[in-house]
Amino acid sequence: MVRRCWLLFFSSLSLTLPAIADDREALHTIAKGYRRNRDSFQQIDCRFDWIEGQTGDIQAVLSGGSVENSMTMKGHWLVDDGLEYYELLCHDEQNAANPHELSLDSTTPESVPTPNGKPVANVVRCLGEMHLRNPDVSLQTDQTGLVGNLTLNGELPSQGIRVTPFNPDILGSDETSSPDHLYIREGLAGRFPIHFRRETVRGKELWCLEAETRQIMKFGFDPQQGFLLTYATVIRTPGARRSHEMYVTAARQCADNRWFPLRMVIINEPDGTAPWRVKVLEVTDLIVDESRPREEFSLELASGARVDVPSRQSAITLNDAERVYADNLEALDQRARWAKPPTIVPRAESPKSHWPPWIWILLAGGMFPVIKGG
Repeated sequence: MVRRCWLLFFSSLSLTLPAIADDREALHTIAKGYRRNRDSFQQIDCRFDWIEGQTGDIQAVLSGGSVENSMTMKGHWLVDDGLEYYELLCHDEQNAANPHELSLDSTTPESVPTPNGKPVANVVRCLGEMHLRNPDVSLQTDQTGLVGNLTLNGELPSQGIRVTPFNPDILGSDETSSPDHLYIREGLAGRFPIHFRRETVRGKELWCLEAETRQIMKFGFDPQQGFLLTYATVIRTPGARRSHEMYVTAARQCADNRWFPLRMVIINEPDGTAPWRVKVLEVTDLIVDESRPREEFSLELASGARVDVPSRQSAITLNDAERVYADNLEALDQRARWAKPPTIVPRAESPKSHWPPWIWILLAGGMFPVIKGG
């Protein structure tokens, strides 16, 4: 009787976790599970805080503690079957009172070389952004709505969305460096070495992959949470210290065993000394699997706003304030298509002589006897 119970127990366990024959099968299992969970969220209404600051106690922040000397930006991410609205905005009081030093690449400032060996940085107060999309066209503007870029999707990958609960500024613009698409697929194709192992991270057994590209990337997935990405770290060169580390410290279970990340912590230079620079993303409100009104997928362009179309080197300037909608960005694209290229004022040059070169030669030749005779 006891033997039968044990057989039933192990049989049910094998149905819960996929069997692993080798590393390749495990990596395929990770890729399928991760992608299934990520793609299952086609309708999202998510508000979140994006907090940047420092701490002298990493464990306290991982356990839910606050960040010191912080600046908070407010995010709103709307997705509904191909339409998308996104904003990450600054508070006026913080914009005025809390300047921060941000590098050109806020995640990895050390990667920007300069003659003196220090990262390129600009002291800015805060940089807000807004995005509006449909499956074909994207519009990105600054927080004021005065400057925007209109592109066909995929034209300018660097201008995509970099901070969401599924991508807290670690997977590139629009998740183009997602572990399944880039690292697992390319690694299994032989482009670079990739390894699988199981590791325990903060008390949980994760399925981890390690990819050896120009740097070593490690990702950890929780098989009990739909293979949600819950850990990541980057080592620039073998044997070097980690440049940053990411943990998902809270997630919500949705219908059909789908998991949505609620809180993430990113630590810069975790092997360094205190205080550490940290970023925390905290979801403050979340609705999934519900359609949103069309009016919510829109943004206001200010009077005098300039919208550039980099691929066609054209631009339009709006005479009046105008609300544009995600499902009608093609109309704005058509207007910009026939716009004239931006006017470029030529640089002033010194006046040029209208005399032909042979005049100067004759004059120079006639001067030699005078000089000689003197």
